[in-house]
Amino acid sequence: MIDTNKGIIPDPRTLEEKCKDIKLGADNELKTKKRTTVWTPFLTRGEAQSTSKFDTMSCVSFAVGECLEPQINFDFETLNEDTKKFLKDEGYLQDGKVVFSKRALAIMSETQPTGNYFWKVFDTARNQGLIPDSDLPFGGNSQAEYLGAKISKEMLAKASKFLEYFDIQYQIVKDFDDTKGFNEKEVKNINDIVDSAPVVIGIPIPCGHAIITYELSEKEYKAQDHYIPYFRTNDAKKVPINLAYQGYIEELPKLKFQFKVNLSKSPLYSTDVENLQKILVRERLIKESDINGAWGFFGQKTFKAVIKLQEKYYNEILKPAGLKNGTGFVGESTRKFLNNKYK
Repeated sequence: MIDTNKGIIPDPRTLEEKCKDIKLGADNELKTKKRTTVWTPFLTRGEAQSTSKFDTMSCVSFAVGECLEPQINFDFETLNEDTKKFLKDEGYLQDGKVVFSKRALAIMSETQPTGNYFWKVFDTARNQGLIPDSDLPFGGNSQAEYLGAKISKEMLAKASKFLEYFDIQYQIVKDFDDTKGFNEKEVKNINDIVDSAPVVIGIPIPCGHAIITYELSEKEYKAQDHYIPYFRTNDAKKVPINLAYQGYIEELPKLKFQFKVNLSKSPLYSTDVENLQKILVRERLIKESDINGAWGFFGQKTFKAVIKLQEKYYNEILKPAGLKNGTGFVGESTRKFLNNKYK
């Protein structure tokens, strides 16, 4: 039994803050598609989170990456050709499978010497993106050296580009509880979703280590770990599951719009404005919840998001127009950029 901490920090948030996350069985439950009941062919190679010299304490980053990888590997043949090209050209594929840099994810999510929070690692992947393992593989002679590697601007740009092709979400399957493991109903909850995506779990009681499970019953579950043996079947009583999150990734639908007229603040509905807002959401410059009830209306929040867009793509939008700061006005230069990117 694992009885020492390997990288989980208990969630310090209040119950009210936790409930802001998508939660299984709640009104804001994550909507997923069924994929497979057999994940084994799509899992990536076993990866160690430690060496004989040090432990990275990055089990959460390893588990989150290993949860997301098989989903893309399962979907790969059905992805758009330009998405496949991006993954191939940018080095995400190793031996025909997508493999993410767990080291980069650990650093970007600010993993501490004692580990990290589930939600923080998922939020980092969701909001900052993921880079290929080949860009920043396992390395270093100490934990400080491992977590102290530099994430270059080019790496961050690639991670951000990744989010133009994929959307990442997560939901709590079971709240953290230091005193008890899963009951029969909660095991069934995981069974109901594991054919959509593997589940990141915290083990044992109290949990201190994050791994993934991709097949389970009340008595046992199959797991991918970061200590040898990497693939194992755990006895549910000897190594109980005490915490669970489902991470879900899927390809974003292609957006194709052409903007023929300039756009600015207006109280009138416009299809062009609604399409503009869809792009702003895709670019993570505004949240859907900020637009709900105002789709197609160019208000203050859309105006501010346009400024962010213009400044994000300064060289493509503002510089050609001889501007230094975003204006919030969708004129010729901004339309040209949008029409080229979303043609």
